[in-house]
Amino acid sequence: MYTRCSVLKQIVRNFVAPNSYTRLVRFQSSTTSQVVGNRFLDSTSKVDNRSNSGDVFLALTTEYNRKRFVPSGLVMNAIKNINNTISERLSLLILTAAARGVHHVTPEKRVELLEEAWKALSEQKIRLTTRHYETYLSGLNENGFIFDADYYLKLIDNEQIQASPRLYSLLLTQYCREGNTDRAQKFLKMLKERNVSIDEDIFAALAVCQLKLGNDKGANDIIQIMKERGLQPTISTYKEILTALISEHKLEQFEYYLGQMESQQRQSTSSTAYIDAHFVVILLEQCVSYKERPIFDLLLNTLKELDHGRMPNNLFNLAVQCVTNGWHESAIELLQIQTELDIPDNVESPHQGIHGRHWTLFFRQLFENDESHLIDTYLDLMMQKSLVPLDGILRVLYTSSNEDHRLPLSYLERGQELRHPMRTNYFYPLLLKAYSPNTCQNWTDDERLRLYRLLDRLAIPIESLTYSRLLQQSFHQYYQNNFTPLLEMLAQNNLQSILDRMCRLLLIDIRQKTLPLNITQQIAPYFRLNMHRRQEEFSRYLFSVMTDSNKTDADRFEALYQLIDLISKDLSTEIPTLKHELYLNLLRMSAQQHQTDLTNRLADRCIQENIKLGGSMNEIDLLTGYVLPRDTVEKLARYKPGELSWKEKLSNLDWSKANLTTLEQIYQDSKQDGRYPFDLQERLLSLYIKKKSIQQAFAILHEIVSSRQKIDSAIFHRLFNLATVKMGDNIDSSKANHENDLKYLCELYDKSYGLVNLPSELTFRLANMALVNGDQDSAIKIISNRINSNLNDETYHYLMKFLKLNSSVLTSDGLMSIGNLFLNFRINESVRKFWNLFFDILLEKTSAQDVVQYYSDAMRENSNVPYFHLFELFISKDELNRLQDVVDIATLQHGPRNVLHDLGFSLIQNGKIKQAEKIFQTPWLKARNDRINLHSLLFADSNNLDALINAIKLTRNLPDVDQKQLYTSAIRVAIRLDKSDVVDWLCKDIQEHQVQLDIRVKKFLNAHLLSKGLDPLKIKTEDNELENEQNLVSFEDTAGKVAELRTDECELTSNDADVQLTTKTFLQSRQFCSEARFPSRNTRQIIISGRLVDYTTRCKRGISQADIEIIHGQSGFHPICRELHHPNSRGFYNLSTVIATPFTGQLYIRVTSPGYETVLKRVPISLSSQRKRKTIFLQLKLAMVRSEAQIEQQQDQQTQRMNSIVDTLMSQMTIEEKIGQLNLVTVGFDVTGPIVSENVDENIRQGRIGGVFNTFTPKGVRPLQELAMNHTRLKIPLIFGYDVIHGHRTIFPISLGMSTTWDMAVIETSARIAAQEATADGLNWVFSPMVDIARDPRWGRISEGAGEDPWLGSQIAAAMVRGYQGSDLSSSNTVMACLKHFALYGGAEAGRDYNTVDMSRITMYNYFLPPYHAAVEAGAGSVMTSFNEIDSIPASGNRWLLQDLLRDQWKFNGFVVTDFTAINEMIEHGVGNLQEVSARALNAGVDMDMVGEGFLTTLPKSIQEGKVTEQTINQACRRILEAKYKLGLFDDPYRYCDDSRPGTDIFTNENRLAARDFARRSFVLLKTDRKTLPLARANSTIALIGPLADDRRNLIGSWSAAGNWSQSVTVREGIINLVGNQNQVLVAKGSNLIEDTYMLQQLNAHGGEIVVDTQSAQQIIDEAVGIASRSDVVVAVVGESQGMTGEAASRADIGLPECQKRLLQALFNTGKPVVIVLMNGRPMTLTWEHEHAAAILETWFAGTEAGNAIAEVLFGLYNPAGKLTTTFPRHVGQIPLYYNHKRTGRPFNATQFTDKYKSRYLDIPNDPLYPFGHGLSYTTFEFGTISGDKSELRGDSDRLTVRVPISNRGAYGGEEVVQLYISDPAASVTRAVRELKNFKKIYLRAQQTDEVTFVVTTNDLKFYNTNLDYVWEEGDFIIHIGPDSVNTQSIRVKWLK
Repeated sequence: MYTRCSVLKQIVRNFVAPNSYTRLVRFQSSTTSQVVGNRFLDSTSKVDNRSNSGDVFLALTTEYNRKRFVPSGLVMNAIKNINNTISERLSLLILTAAARGVHHVTPEKRVELLEEAWKALSEQKIRLTTRHYETYLSGLNENGFIFDADYYLKLIDNEQIQASPRLYSLLLTQYCREGNTDRAQKFLKMLKERNVSIDEDIFAALAVCQLKLGNDKGANDIIQIMKERGLQPTISTYKEILTALISEHKLEQFEYYLGQMESQQRQSTSSTAYIDAHFVVILLEQCVSYKERPIFDLLLNTLKELDHGRMPNNLFNLAVQCVTNGWHESAIELLQIQTELDIPDNVESPHQGIHGRHWTLFFRQLFENDESHLIDTYLDLMMQKSLVPLDGILRVLYTSSNEDHRLPLSYLERGQELRHPMRTNYFYPLLLKAYSPNTCQNWTDDERLRLYRLLDRLAIPIESLTYSRLLQQSFHQYYQNNFTPLLEMLAQNNLQSILDRMCRLLLIDIRQKTLPLNITQQIAPYFRLNMHRRQEEFSRYLFSVMTDSNKTDADRFEALYQLIDLISKDLSTEIPTLKHELYLNLLRMSAQQHQTDLTNRLADRCIQENIKLGGSMNEIDLLTGYVLPRDTVEKLARYKPGELSWKEKLSNLDWSKANLTTLEQIYQDSKQDGRYPFDLQERLLSLYIKKKSIQQAFAILHEIVSSRQKIDSAIFHRLFNLATVKMGDNIDSSKANHENDLKYLCELYDKSYGLVNLPSELTFRLANMALVNGDQDSAIKIISNRINSNLNDETYHYLMKFLKLNSSVLTSDGLMSIGNLFLNFRINESVRKFWNLFFDILLEKTSAQDVVQYYSDAMRENSNVPYFHLFELFISKDELNRLQDVVDIATLQHGPRNVLHDLGFSLIQNGKIKQAEKIFQTPWLKARNDRINLHSLLFADSNNLDALINAIKLTRNLPDVDQKQLYTSAIRVAIRLDKSDVVDWLCKDIQEHQVQLDIRVKKFLNAHLLSKGLDPLKIKTEDNELENEQNLVSFEDTAGKVAELRTDECELTSNDADVQLTTKTFLQSRQFCSEARFPSRNTRQIIISGRLVDYTTRCKRGISQADIEIIHGQSGFHPICRELHHPNSRGFYNLSTVIATPFTGQLYIRVTSPGYETVLKRVPISLSSQRKRKTIFLQLKLAMVRSEAQIEQQQDQQTQRMNSIVDTLMSQMTIEEKIGQLNLVTVGFDVTGPIVSENVDENIRQGRIGGVFNTFTPKGVRPLQELAMNHTRLKIPLIFGYDVIHGHRTIFPISLGMSTTWDMAVIETSARIAAQEATADGLNWVFSPMVDIARDPRWGRISEGAGEDPWLGSQIAAAMVRGYQGSDLSSSNTVMACLKHFALYGGAEAGRDYNTVDMSRITMYNYFLPPYHAAVEAGAGSVMTSFNEIDSIPASGNRWLLQDLLRDQWKFNGFVVTDFTAINEMIEHGVGNLQEVSARALNAGVDMDMVGEGFLTTLPKSIQEGKVTEQTINQACRRILEAKYKLGLFDDPYRYCDDSRPGTDIFTNENRLAARDFARRSFVLLKTDRKTLPLARANSTIALIGPLADDRRNLIGSWSAAGNWSQSVTVREGIINLVGNQNQVLVAKGSNLIEDTYMLQQLNAHGGEIVVDTQSAQQIIDEAVGIASRSDVVVAVVGESQGMTGEAASRADIGLPECQKRLLQALFNTGKPVVIVLMNGRPMTLTWEHEHAAAILETWFAGTEAGNAIAEVLFGLYNPAGKLTTTFPRHVGQIPLYYNHKRTGRPFNATQFTDKYKSRYLDIPNDPLYPFGHGLSYTTFEFGTISGDKSELRGDSDRLTVRVPISNRGAYGGEEVVQLYISDPAASVTRAVRELKNFKKIYLRAQQTDEVTFVVTTNDLKFYNTNLDYVWEEGDFIIHIGPDSVNTQSIRVKWLK
């Protein structure tokens, strides 16, 4: 770069005239700035030495253009080089630089430079223009210099300068400064005479004059006159005025004029007076010049809020000027802003300032200005602000004359804390200073320690070369051959790596004779010579010293020998064999190096010291290479000639015959040699364990550990077994004394393998020992680690045993701690048994109240904690009050039906028949008799025969109750217990009531009757599928003890806990039992039959590929022989084997199947069955679970299979067929758009259709699917979709109503039921959920979404997707979800459907996109695009939306479908014709075109023209085919066309009951007077009035799919059904639904079916008023029709229709209490209704069971608990109105309503009528004071726990939604006033109090910033908790990074 610029300059000088040359300066400035700039920044002396004026001017131009800053020397040099050849531009540049470019000097110095420049220009007779005069005079003016205005006026006239208004204004300002008002007036007259137009600059000068004279009012008047003349003050005007105010130090006036400037900027976008960063910086410079600090601070705060642009030089120079004034903190803040500008956008910096180049320049400038004394101040300030630009600052510190070492050291420490990348050369200057003779005295030991710690933490080595070159001499001089303090300091502070390095450096110095030899003695204690590796290294060093010395230097060797003696003596305690090892290593090294003389010397020394180097002579010879004489070898050997050493003994040892004494002797000999053979240690340890010698075992264990050997886990297990006792055995006192040894063993095992991997038995034995020793905490910690890491059947077994044995020792707190471990586990049989035992023990230790309290707390964590056993406990102990508590808690989670059924059977089991009968007679249980059957089955597992008989008697009279399971169980138990009388009674009862039994049960019972000489039963039987299995044997024999497992049960088969499943266990004998020689007599045949089933399919699918083995074994599971069998294709098996009697062994069944966990079960064989029968029949049903590896393998296999099928198919497809897969058509039963597809059948035959929607029912779907499968070339199945929004046939509340339940389980269940019905009706794809956030209730489709909150909307979106798709998308009862409308559809302007959407990206990410993202993460299979545009591009053609965001960022892998003709509608958007928009949509990421057929008709042509590629079409086609594969259509295209399912799965009684329950939960009580509702259930007269009171058509709302409105229940029917017999219900219409003819025509044109009554409106009202007058209360059912909401149903007026308002007015006038029941699909304006009604119940469009649900709520059978998810405005003019709005700069305070300049309405309040989250109840909930466990938190790992007590102060039990919101008062971007982050829905009985707990994490604090990074920022946060978004309590916490 520099060379290129130099060549260019030379060319210019030679061939271009001087004036032309200077014109090139600006052109070259960009390329030469860096080179020239660096030259002039180094020193001004270089500038003075320049001789070439061209170079001087080039340098000046370069510096000024690059950063608007030049050194004063450079300006002076340029002035000196002025000649008559310079250009006008260059002369202006010199003046400008002198006036404004030198910022680090005083104003007087600038004026001096300016005068010199003006003088030089005048002397050289340079032509001076108007701009020269303006620059010169403004420079004098800005620097506070008062000049003679008259002189310059005459000069201008004499020179005939064309004076500008700007020039006149400068002269006028000068008169004002002089205070010469008379001269100023004369000057104005002169201007008038010269016809000079008075522009903004002159007016500014006049205003400045008034301000200088102290006449503020006069200045304002001048500005006002200026505006009256049509002149707006410019930025120059304000600059002059504000500068004058700065010079006069007038802060208040300055704020006033600055505010005027801001106001003018806001009022006019074309205003030339605007406040930007450049303007503020200019004013800041003036403040520095006049030393005006208050105004400076004001402007600095203003600068922080502005977009700074790129002004590095301005801020840097300004910071330098601040230094001159002593404004150090301001200088730092300016540099901080400057540094932020220097950080590249694509660089993520861990802290601010790391990339700032101006820090270095700034500090260097301090040195150059002789202000280096300030560097400490600035560095200290920077460290406080976490500004650590290490690279530059350290270079300045190291290259400066500053000798202080503390600042660099502190800076390095700070940088290490911030994880700044460190360089090695950072530390060398500090090391030099630490040991330099000049500076070492300034260092303390603590500071040296800090430096070494830095070196250690950052793993920075002290290189040998650098050390020897720089540090060695100073280092040695400082310590003066006493290095012990240094080494001891490093050792005490655990700086091991530095200590090792230091020792090695010192040893090198000793070897190089830089240090004396005796220093080695100081080093040895710190060299870790207890390690063999270090001994060898130290020996190598000694050997190098020996070999470097003169061989004849006997003194040298003697010194080494003495050194070894001294070191060995010093370390004799720690390393007794050190001398032996050193000489041994030295001898080996000398022999290896063939140093024979040295070997002999060492051997002689060893003989002299009596050191035995080896065991035998042979070992010595091998060590020394056979160079020593025999007599010497004999002296060195420990053993005499012919004797064997311990090594030779060990190698010749026969381990099988060796006794303990021999092994101990060999081990002692080896220890004398300093050797610890590991195999010998292991053998001794095994023997000690076998002898149960604990002390000796642990002694040798310590030696093994000290020799750093790895111990096998099996040895550890044996040691644990030795040190602990079996649970249940008495504690051995000898073992109890080894508590410390046991702890040591635990530490070792934890380090080696982890205690979580200890076998279960040993784990619990260990916990048992800890508990016995009184350490309950350790015991619970051991159990917790085990359960959390590996919870299996074996763990369950030992845990249960542990609890039973230690129930008396465990405290209640300890027991609860164990119980808490199980709160998150899924309930199975093992977990259920644990809870039963747990509650038994807990009740023994605490009161029943404490048990209930624990159960309540547990239910908050896990709703699956079983309650059945608690029923039995409290019934048996007559704790009926506590029983009621348990029922209430369980009902909240499981519903009343389930809980009451279980309670009823618990009462039966405990003999309380009368109480149970009352429960079973309740109305809602009579309708659910199938539940009784289920509970009967569960109950049939009991051995309580009396309870079974009572259950049979009790349920006999209940209608439609099938009692065969009860009879079967009773027969089984009666025979097992040998109750012949009960069996006889059962037979008679079965015969009398003609109970149909299973054929197997009947045969078995007949056999029993025949054995007693009685007649068989004459009853009908039911065939069972098991009878058709050829290998199945019937029931067990009479004496059998093995229970029959029912076919409808599904319980995971667990391994028998006492059978150890280890590798050795599965070593099978090769002998089959058929080959074994059993005695021919005394044998019994065992026949076992049953079925293998897959537990994950709810035991419905059999397992055919399996090996079933009958294994004969002895105790402890030692296999003897086995029989191998296989199940048939449906999983049924029939096994047989023979046993010899009496059978003393054990019989097992082991099942292995690929991909499943192995099952091993013991088969119980009773002695009685062996005696009585030759053949023993057993039946076992085995449920197996898949292994995790199998699940992953299956997923991989599924993916591979899918890819294979799709690849094969696509390779055969033509381009037309691929495009056909992208075509979705509509045909069938419903019309949901503007057009209907044509020629569907023909297009299917030609492969031109991929999917169909609006067709359902198996009869409608199958023919179309058959066309695709039978009449197309490739037989690709079709996908069938439909708008299933809030139910399919059974209609639930509209989506907005479902959201007000605030119950994710309910919402997910509604989607699950809808999916079951839709799939039964032939569908496999639903266009739901709609997750659009909507803030405008005028928008009709707000009814389809979840409201206005993104967090709650995200939870609901995920729940809906889970409900639709389930866990297996290929299942025949799940559907593929399609989230819509992507994206921002709910943000339509003016609430008008299909209208434009325009919003910022940050608003999208924070408030509108989260629900879409949540649905994608939940696994939604497809996405539908929206109609609107995003960033001026329609969504269906927006590649950023569909590719960059959806697929790349969110990793969506499904397919994208457009909304109805959305591609065609892009033409109306104005982005192209049909071909162009179709190509654009495909390229953007759309995969399927809904109805428009743009893809079908234009893509072939677009391929030819290159507008789309075939690869893009292939990608879209693949996604469609993959979706069909995932739905299982390639395996069975007709899986959704089962004709039998509609009759069993659609519109069932269960679904309708669910619809009623969902509807009740969705109702929101908007207002109540606390006395009208709930209504009296008897002896009252109710007036039911309103156009919707007896309406059926509108109950199911819009988008009601295939729902039949004629099947819905009206409000009148619901009330009559519930209380019609007890109350008088009078019904009247009261008014028409609507009377607006314009709206009537629109609604009826599209199926509204609204009929206007033939009577006049007044007649209808009079009738209603008449019956209202005769009633006790009026229920007015009013609202919208279903067509007034939904798609294309936006309303400008969202109040009730006028005709309904007239009706309400008439009803209010009667004086009767009026309860308004609303039916609507949006928030409405109800201000007037709220003022007059006694109560308002929002019911939305509640669906099929609306009438029944409304009746139950009105009459108090259900306490409403719904909460709004949208805001209800007071007036339509408030819209859009939502709770999470932003703050304004002028917020309105309702307590100060007269304030004018606030954000408010004049005619109505700002707040809504009903806020988000609002919802009342029939009871009253009281929120206590909230509390947090912390007030300050730090980091991502920290957690805040917030608690609030909630009390039910009313007379009704009810649910409350406790809502948590968070506010972020100060952030990098503006945040909402509050945001919902969590909620909990709780149930409280009357007068009950409970505490609700929330845990807040940093995830709850995150948001998208301006860079769209999802982050959280440290600072204060406000946590709000309350019943809605307004009425909350709050606490403030600080959360730091």
